[in-house]
This record gives sequence, structure tokens and C-alpha cells, in this order.
Amino acid sequence: MNKRIKKKKERQKNKMLCERYPFLIPRNRWTDRIIWDSKDNWTYCTPYSYTELDCFPTGWFKAFGYEMLEEIRDDCIKNNFLYDLRIVEIKEKYGGLRFYIGPIPKDSKLFEIINKYEEMSYHYCMLCGHPAKTSGNGHWIETLCSKCQQHIAEKRKATLRRYHGKSKR
Repeated sequence: MNKRIKKKKERQKNKMLCERYPFLIPRNRWTDRIIWDSKDNWTYCTPYSYTELDCFPTGWFKAFGYEMLEEIRDDCIKNNFLYDLRIVEIKEKYGGLRFYIGPIPKDSKLFEIINKYEEMSYHYCMLCGHPAKTSGNGHWIETLCSKCQQHIAEKRKATLRRYHGKSKR
């Protein structure tokens, strides 16, 4: 598929996501302005070229991403807060999901919802979404299924061989 067509389809998908979940629109952390609204700003980019969801690990999004977004949306609608919620950061840390959000109303159950899915992330592979266990490789803690763990190990060995010459025995 043509790169231009692929990017256009991705922007259309992002636009639909941002219309349903307005808190996914990327904003400047300090000014709260939508990043693609200001062409004079150095952070200007094509509208809907990305969303805050792009940092969400793929496997976890496959496993429970839409379910999580719907629960957050329902709680925001219930508290009349849908357009005021801000995502500060989404990432993986210590093998689990971290989902940081901006100010929320007192009656909201957003922290409970997010904690539920952060805990759930320790039981699903962050790459493919299949059931998994959290494990460490000596340097990094990851939540991967056995198939993805094997694939990652092979890639690491190939990288080491490339940088250090022949494999050491």
C-alpha cells in the first residue's frame, strides 16, 4: 500500500478516536493548546497524525484498550468532564502499564478504573496481548508471553553478534 494512503487512513482512524475520546487529542503540557492548532508553534504537525494513544503498548491495547477507553469515557460523561480530562503520559514501566491523567473531579472513579487496568497489564503480553507473566532479564522487567520472549531473545542475540562480532561461546 502506498505510504501516503496508509498515512491518510491512519489520520482518519485517529480523527474517529479523538472525536469519541477527546482526551486523546495531543496537547501542549504547559499551555494546554492542541498541538496542531498553531502553525507558528515549533511543535506543529499535521492534524490527527498521532494521538496520546500512540504510546500505549500494542499488546495491551489489543487485550483491553478499547474497554479501558470506554470505561474512562463513561465516567467522564457521568461527571460532565469529557472535554476537560487530560492525559499526561502513557507508558510501560517495571513490566506494567502507567497511565497518568490530569485533574479529575472528586466524584470520579477514574483512579479506580486506571488502577484496575494497570493491574491487568501484568497478566497480558505487552507485544501481542496474549496471557503472559512478568519477568526480568537481569536489566529490564517485561510482561511477555513465551513466544514473544523467545523472539525478543533472538533479536537481542543477533544484535549482540552484529555489534561484537562472532558470538562468544
